[in-house]
Amino acid sequence: MARLPDLVEDSKLGANILPHFNVTIHTYRESDPDSRRRLVSRSEHWQRQKKIGAGSYASVWLEKCVEGGRHGASTLRAVKQIDLSRSGQKPGFYHRELEAIAKFSHSRRCFVKSFGWYESLDNLYIAMEYLEIGDLYDYMNRRSPLSETEARQITYQILEGLGMMHENAFTHRDLKPNNILIKSHPPNEWWVKIADFGISKRIGEDLGTASSTLRGTPGYMAPELYGFIERGSPYAVDIWSLGEITFDILTKTATFESLGQLFSYVDNSTSFPTHLLKKSSVSQDGIDFILALMQPDPSSRPTAHEAISLRWIKNLLHPQDCSEMTQNMEGDEIISLSSANMSIQGRGIQDSISNFLWMNKAAKQDIPPALSAFYDLVCVKQDSRFGDAVIIGSLGSKIDLYQTLQDNYRQVNSAAFSPDRRYVATASDDSTVIIWDISRGVEIRSVREHTDPVNNVIFNPKTGLLVCATVSGVELWGPPSGLKLSVLQPPLLHVQNIIISPDGRYIAFSTNKATVGIRGLDTDTNITLPIKCRTMMFTPDNEGLMIAADEIFFWELKSGNVFEVTTTRGWHHKLLSFSPNARLLASVSSFGSSTEGEYIALWDTTTGEQLFRIRNLCPDRVNSMIFSPNGKLLVTGEIGGIHFWDIATGEELHRIEDDPLCEIKNLSFSVDGTMLLSCIRAGPASTPGPAHVRYETVKIWKGIMVDSESA
Repeated sequence: MARLPDLVEDSKLGANILPHFNVTIHTYRESDPDSRRRLVSRSEHWQRQKKIGAGSYASVWLEKCVEGGRHGASTLRAVKQIDLSRSGQKPGFYHRELEAIAKFSHSRRCFVKSFGWYESLDNLYIAMEYLEIGDLYDYMNRRSPLSETEARQITYQILEGLGMMHENAFTHRDLKPNNILIKSHPPNEWWVKIADFGISKRIGEDLGTASSTLRGTPGYMAPELYGFIERGSPYAVDIWSLGEITFDILTKTATFESLGQLFSYVDNSTSFPTHLLKKSSVSQDGIDFILALMQPDPSSRPTAHEAISLRWIKNLLHPQDCSEMTQNMEGDEIISLSSANMSIQGRGIQDSISNFLWMNKAAKQDIPPALSAFYDLVCVKQDSRFGDAVIIGSLGSKIDLYQTLQDNYRQVNSAAFSPDRRYVATASDDSTVIIWDISRGVEIRSVREHTDPVNNVIFNPKTGLLVCATVSGVELWGPPSGLKLSVLQPPLLHVQNIIISPDGRYIAFSTNKATVGIRGLDTDTNITLPIKCRTMMFTPDNEGLMIAADEIFFWELKSGNVFEVTTTRGWHHKLLSFSPNARLLASVSSFGSSTEGEYIALWDTTTGEQLFRIRNLCPDRVNSMIFSPNGKLLVTGEIGGIHFWDIATGEELHRIEDDPLCEIKNLSFSVDGTMLLSCIRAGPASTPGPAHVRYETVKIWKGIMVDSESA
């Protein structure tokens, strides 16, 4: 038998299989955690529970660890059992599969993780993570065709995995919905993983050569595998299969019902069945994408990385998939503050600050690579952030009042949309948090057990949990039930503002004690810096935190370094707001002792240059300011109304007039940019209540434009 590849040899498990008891025992030799030197033995006992899958020569079993499992590790796994006696293949035949599994198992976001393999006289066993939801084939069978947005998310994740395989000279060669396993799906985020490398192949000297055996699954096999056309790049067969999968997701029908139809398409006798896609209301971008992947000539199909650049994927709705699925990485794949900043955790502020490198952005040669890469990233992607998924109207079209949620005498300190746009949470000065149903405009839950005013509320974009900040601590709630789940420990005191990273794993906070910090929501991360922060935001790629005061800082999470990006010293800022990609900073400012009043100014955070001033303002007129999620509009809440500004020209595009004495504050967009929330504080003269009382109303406006060209 040929020598096992090193990766395969290293991943082999020692196993004692007890078939009469349906138990497999693995024994590990590892260091004693106490002495750190002496090797000790540790055993794990895995018992079979039930069969969860079967094929011609293989079956998949669910097993449970009943003894000796590692602390914190899953107690369930899936084990693929290949019957060597029935398949007629020698163990060496499966070395390709074992090598592919071992090689790509480290990337848990794209591929099903393997725990190793073992063998008996007649069987080969591969232990893998257990994904209880199952595969894409079964999921699609139970449902109507998926939405185009969901199809895009799934397709992108498969493309990402194929890109990694092809870069490492591997092809899958049996890509189909049965081999796409589901980690999570709506109402959570889509997360799929590629599985089953049974006929995968490392491309070597036989690059592009034909095989005497037809391998793959009919319906997903490229035409060159049938001999209908000359073979091209071996990677092109995976691209064709993905095109078919995407077609299936969108239509629940096969592209070609027979080999005759497929041959006619390759022979140019018939055209591609785009009418089935149009019948399912698939966009032209989606149709063009599938046509590109399913070109008859293999050399005309894009590579995996080229396919990601096609418009349909390029315009992927990033708030849902959160910066190209990085939010879906597991703990050891995301840049972890608990490990990257181990040297500074647990120290006091003065000890920690000595570890940080403060730099001036003016010296371009000193720009840290992570910061430069971040600016390159957002520069490329800022114009494709939202795509064509949320077309509502046109710029300047009528923006209608959709719902009024609140009309009372509370002072609203903060309000926020839930990620699914079903709820709004409001926090009031009277220590009350209310959760509202947007569609009905009714209060679902009122929480009045706080003893202090609630300064800030925000929803976690990934989990949907509500985070509330008070003077005495930060709490996590589960809407719409309004049940308190936990309180962050140690407590965060005097918190004024909180934000959550796009991947939902970290919270950044500022306090009235002139500090800003980061706390892990699922780790023990707890780092604080002495900076008086006016506003802040996580970068879309989760790599850092932008902090604005009189200077603008970039806090690089991986290294823990803080860089002074630029300074706006000499300017007095009343309000500051970052654009979604953090390249722009809007401010309501005045300069020095100038008597010219306040300006709405726009700053380039990479250079510190003031791009332009939108207009002169009367003092204290603007109370709130926010960018639209696509970064094209700046919205200001002013005395008497809401104003929409085009940041490219400085022109006012739209205005919502209100009571001339009212104050507009706490503006907040829904994730998709189609709804705008405003808290309106009316003047005493217009209130029906007591003359000394200023009542507050929360209004939701609908009809904000986010189109594919301007996004």
